[in-house]
Amino acid sequence: MVNKSKNKIVNKVLNDKYTDSTFESIKHLDDYGNEYWYAREL
Repeated sequence: MVNKSKNKIVNKVLNDKYTDSTFESIKHLDDYGNEYWYAREL
């Protein structure tokens, strides 16, 4: 039971890190430092 809970937490952390890094990799910055994303890349 404890291992299942631990695995869920580990999977959530890994998934969040992957999602964050993917999202950051398609982020663009304008000349003023504002972040934006192209809809086609999302």
